[in-house]
Amino acid sequence: MDTAGQQRVDPGTQVRDGDSLSSRVIGRYCGNDIPSPIRSSGDALHIQFVSDGYNNYDGFSATFQEHSGAVYKCRCLCAWVKWQSVFISDNSLDLRDFVPTACSSNPCMNGGMCSLDPMKTFHCVCREGFTGLRCEDKQAQSGCADPGRPAHGDRFLQYEDEHIATSVQYLCYKPYKLRGAPRRTCLSNSSWSGTAPTCVREKEPARKVCLPPPQLHHGYSTNDIGPDGAIKSMKFFCNIPYVLQGSTNRTCQENGTWTGIRPQCIRACRELKISKLVRQTVMKHQHPPRKSPLHRLYSLTQLSPDDEVGSSSVASALGELPPGFHHRHTVIEYECASPLYQPSGSTRRICLKTGKWSGRHVSCSPVCGKLSENPLTLSQTSWPWHAAIFHRLPDYNSPVTGAGSRRGDTFSAADYRRLVEGSTEQTWQLACSGALVSQHAILVPAHCVTEPGQRAPVHTSDLGVVLGKHDIRDLTDGKMLQHLQVSEILPHPSYDPNTFDSDVAVLKLVGKARISESISPICLPRVRGGEVTAKHAYITGWPAGGQHDPNPDTDSGTARTGVIELSDVALCERQYAQQGVPISVTDNMLCGRQHPISPTIVCPTRTGGIVLLSSDGQMSLTSFPDQRRETEDTVPRPSWELLGLMRFGYNLQSCEPGRFTVYTRVANFLNWIERNIK
Repeated sequence: MDTAGQQRVDPGTQVRDGDSLSSRVIGRYCGNDIPSPIRSSGDALHIQFVSDGYNNYDGFSATFQEHSGAVYKCRCLCAWVKWQSVFISDNSLDLRDFVPTACSSNPCMNGGMCSLDPMKTFHCVCREGFTGLRCEDKQAQSGCADPGRPAHGDRFLQYEDEHIATSVQYLCYKPYKLRGAPRRTCLSNSSWSGTAPTCVREKEPARKVCLPPPQLHHGYSTNDIGPDGAIKSMKFFCNIPYVLQGSTNRTCQENGTWTGIRPQCIRACRELKISKLVRQTVMKHQHPPRKSPLHRLYSLTQLSPDDEVGSSSVASALGELPPGFHHRHTVIEYECASPLYQPSGSTRRICLKTGKWSGRHVSCSPVCGKLSENPLTLSQTSWPWHAAIFHRLPDYNSPVTGAGSRRGDTFSAADYRRLVEGSTEQTWQLACSGALVSQHAILVPAHCVTEPGQRAPVHTSDLGVVLGKHDIRDLTDGKMLQHLQVSEILPHPSYDPNTFDSDVAVLKLVGKARISESISPICLPRVRGGEVTAKHAYITGWPAGGQHDPNPDTDSGTARTGVIELSDVALCERQYAQQGVPISVTDNMLCGRQHPISPTIVCPTRTGGIVLLSSDGQMSLTSFPDQRRETEDTVPRPSWELLGLMRFGYNLQSCEPGRFTVYTRVANFLNWIERNIK
């Protein structure tokens, strides 16, 4: 309530539908926003405007229209006064307490409001963004407004501080490109420099169409077609047995040309698969010369797609083929990668016009019967085919665990080490000698690998094979040794355990013997059966180890080699008959005893031995007995053959080198051996 006791009216404007203060209120307004049109029910409105010191506005203005369509305007400008009661009736305007002033004609511009000060002098209250006496000047702003994003693009504003933008950068989304300045700066009048750029989509130049390449003879192609129906790319294939020369894939470029090299289907030879032991050398391609100039001219003019392209076509003569193929007339030479192997088959092969290779498949097999070095003495001879055959001890009980040996535990390097070192845990013993005849097989006497007095072989897990040894008790050559397991035991089907006839067996190995300077096979006899014309041969075997062994180095495990003389079988039978041992020496047997000039005493009856024969047949008596040999490279080294396998001898407990020993004649079993060592 005010001091006069009247009700206090809040600042603002009230519009009533009638001509009195008690009429119904149809609108309340405050501020300078223009309200929506007001419609009265009669011909009178009551408007009450109140202002105070907290809200200093210029007054109000009103535009009203009667039913007849006449439009009237009125403006009231007040300052710190209470102005009320506007009555409208009979098309006339009655403004009570209103006195016209300098603001009646509203001298303010740009929507400014005119107001009077106590001296009745007007001044303009300007709208935001304008200034001056009559609001005629635009007010300077800080920074520029956001210019907005271009269609199909974006803009990035750079600010001097948090609210004042100083520059803008424009970009366009692909495939649109910017047309206009990419950067604009904010001027001092708060406007942007230049004009806003636009994003336009430039028309791509028309793509040239590639003409289809010529038809591929003896082949076909697959095409990738674009949306416009033109060929975008091609992939080429050849029919068997032709090979593609040139580019397998070709793509159409924008300039209307194809990438790559024009393909051709030609006959070529696929590179042959060879062993790692074989080394090949591809010779320079040489086309065969024409028979005559006339023939050459005729061939160049009448060349068909399937014919060999002559030397005039560089693309065909030097064109690249897929990996693993060679041009016709290409020559490849083969050789073995190691001198320990020898080639078999065709060492030179030519790619023929048919796309096939000439000759036969080439392979490398170990060289048999060759020593890597010429020994100076018999004691220094290390035969690379000499094999040591070990047996599992029967009914073995460990002094530590008491457990017996188990069948199935194969011979291992640890077992061999315990045997050599004389450990109480020994479960194996040296049984006999054998000869390596291929990488997969060893030849041994049948009685060494069969049950005593029977033809049935022992279990394969009860046998062990060691290759690469010259001294059984020497452990320093461990890297050269090979401990092999036996996969199959094949005694000869005619083997007789009572007469020892056909006393030969093949041991097939689980793995393959690795050929080296200390391990290689012995040659089988070149002559099949028949009489043995040689009068002397070599025998090598492991030391017997008996108490009557005349050698002072019995404890040594070095293999011993000596010279034996071969004798007539009648002498063997007569000697055994004199000792009360009647035997029958068959054609499958050889007889021999130590030669008087042999520098080494060999007793092969305990651990067996193998009989060797040199290819020259004479050097055993003239060169070996502890004398230096000439090692000229011009003198070919002899090859060695396996002549016999030790079978039996008289008085096993005593070593009497002068007595005859019976051996299996290997030459009589060549066909059976060759079938079973592959």
